[in-house]
Amino acid sequence: MYVDLLKANIDSLNIDSDAKAFETKATAMFLREAWVIPEIATKAPALVGHYQTISPPVGSLVTSESMFVPAASPNAACAWEFVRFLKEQEQQISMVTISGWLPARKDLDLTAFLAANPTYAGFFTHPAGFKLTYTPPIAEFDEIETKLATHLVAAYADFANLAGQPDKIQTLLNTWADETNSILKTNGHFGG
Repeated sequence: MYVDLLKANIDSLNIDSDAKAFETKATAMFLREAWVIPEIATKAPALVGHYQTISPPVGSLVTSESMFVPAASPNAACAWEFVRFLKEQEQQISMVTISGWLPARKDLDLTAFLAANPTYAGFFTHPAGFKLTYTPPIAEFDEIETKLATHLVAAYADFANLAGQPDKIQTLLNTWADETNSILKTNGHFGG
């Protein structure tokens, strides 16, 4: 149904992908991380102030990042001092401002930052009941996600042959599930 609703308004599947397509006004929307905000300011400054962000309605895929200091580090005390420095409110806000990547802390006071940078609001304001799902901490997840995304793009491009064909779609889904299960098995993470 979702594909059918969108298909009537597609001019071409042969456009630049996500950020570039939005920056060149070839697409009206896309779903990406916050790093795109400073990129848009640099690559498409005419768009600044003319778009907004909103949280996805039913969840988001989030990668959890961490900072580590090896136990055998000859300068462990200094390294931990640097980690503490990076966790400070001012540094966390600075990293967002410089890179566009969201801060590692959820207890920050973002009042002044959001007043100066309202485009980030959709990344910090979520609907009631919003749940975050985390990327599974397995090395092969990027491979699984990338292959599935590639399959989905190809299937969407094959709309004419798949529309109204639930059996064909199910066959594709089964093939992709088998591929995912095979990757998991190869890496010792298949549980069933």
